[in-house]
Amino acid sequence: MKLLSIVVPIYNSQKWLPDCLSSLLLQDLDHTEYEIVCVDDGSTDASAQIVSDFCEKYGNVRLLQKKNGGVSDARNMGLEYICGKYVWFVDSDDLVRPNCMGFLKKILEMHEPETLSFNIKPVPEEYKIAADNETLEYAVDAALKSYNNVYAAIIRVDLIQAHGIRFKNGLHYGEDTLFQYHVYMYRMGKLPSITVKNDLYYYRQQGDSAMHHRSAGAYDKHVQDLITLARIYKKDYDDKIVDDEKKLGEVKLRQYMAIEGALTILPKSQYACKTFINSLKEEGLYPYPVMLWKVKKAKGFKQKLVAFCRSLFGMSLFYKAYYSLCKFMRIGA
Repeated sequence: MKLLSIVVPIYNSQKWLPDCLSSLLLQDLDHTEYEIVCVDDGSTDASAQIVSDFCEKYGNVRLLQKKNGGVSDARNMGLEYICGKYVWFVDSDDLVRPNCMGFLKKILEMHEPETLSFNIKPVPEEYKIAADNETLEYAVDAALKSYNNVYAAIIRVDLIQAHGIRFKNGLHYGEDTLFQYHVYMYRMGKLPSITVKNDLYYYRQQGDSAMHHRSAGAYDKHVQDLITLARIYKKDYDDKIVDDEKKLGEVKLRQYMAIEGALTILPKSQYACKTFINSLKEEGLYPYPVMLWKVKKAKGFKQKLVAFCRSLFGMSLFYKAYYSLCKFMRIGA
């Protein structure tokens, strides 16, 4: 068994893929101790050939190929073929800090944590990575933590496999959050969490990404994905998937926040407010409690005002007024 498996889902990534793979190979860890499993999700460009060239040169790079099914499907396939004790999901257009894996090896072998997290640094599209002499530091976390980005943490594979945790196919928004949520829910806390205080993952900000150019149809999909998350959280809560009241309370909170997120962006979609809210009521997803504890935790008048207004999304009358105002402002623009 290798110490670490890195799963890289790939789809038409020829522009950034060489830099990504090079950053994963420029490491102070022997190549026999980790593997890079690249899953080509039906690319139509030169991505597969680029990986094949790396495979010929480096014995720890592997290529899996499949029909196009989305990033979740590609990551799930990678999980079926890895042979590491830990797994790290890396996107094909991003970068990893050079010469950090020797440091990670020491931590993983010394503490055997369930998760090991680190800082993510957004970088410009044309960013070129370079080694530096910054001292790497870490801390042992007493409390369990949950992460939204799947590439923000290295995870024990036996935890994932024991509970059958997989990425949900069909989700375009929130697939990372849902995966990390299940990792968090099934963690027992008997093994520590480790947080590296340095930037180890470099997230490339692309100006032409879907998040920068979104149509009403894209907002429709975003709304539906948030409702899908809310349904999953509701079912998990109703089924009492864990014997931990504190964690179950967090599941319920996630359900409320998913609905709140959907209601916030609904005016940008093509859904009608009244019909949408009625459908939520039929599923028992709306209304939800007004969470005034958010107001108490907010710092400063402006943040408290925003928290108070957001907490009112559970009230149908307030939300309908918000929806109408947003629609009016867009028409006026």
